[in-house]
Amino acid sequence: SSVALMEMESLMDEEEDGVDNDIELLQSTREQLSVPLLEAFVFRVMADTADNISSMLQDAKAGRTTEVRYLNGYVAHLGQDKYGVECPWNTEMCQLVEDL
Repeated sequence: SSVALMEMESLMDEEEDGVDNDIELLQSTREQLSVPLLEAFVFRVMADTADNISSMLQDAKAGRTTEVRYLNGYVAHLGQDKYGVECPWNTEMCQLVEDL
């Protein structure tokens, strides 16, 4: 997502003395990430875990509080407050899961 990319760039901009290797690693990682590569990875994970029941779904079915606000809520908060980017899908996902 654009927020994740901006966060990675922000980390790279915060270069301090003695962390050149960390910055090089982040830049190398960014260069290795591509839409086709990430898409292939996601589809492989989906196939490998198709029979799993996520802990969030287990929590929702049991009426327990889920971690959706810590995950999608954080992305929405970070996008808005740090980068001025609306993340309506992340906000909507929070509401959809909490309404289960």
